Amino acid sequence: MPLQNILQLLQLSEKGTEVKNGKDTSFWYDNWSHMRKLIDITCQRGCIDMRITIYSTLEDVIASHRQRRHRLDSLNNIEALIAEIR
Repeated sequence: MPLQNILQLLQLSEKGTEVKNGKDTSFWYDNWSHMRKLIDITCQRGCIDMRITIYSTLEDVIASHRQRRHRLDSLNNIEALIAEIR
């Protein structure tokens, strides 16, 4: 992951989890974004709708996630967040 992306994540986290390279940061359960824990916003259904496994790390998502449009604004906001840190 490029250093610029890591710096952006650290700026976004605002008192959240320290991100470093994203390998040890859970996409759903760690407080790495300004949106806080994403699982609290989407519940288990978000994992299914976004096609991101519950066990995914932030590094996994940045490397392999394909952006989609969703009916729910909360999911589209998460998609925008992923696009922003890429």
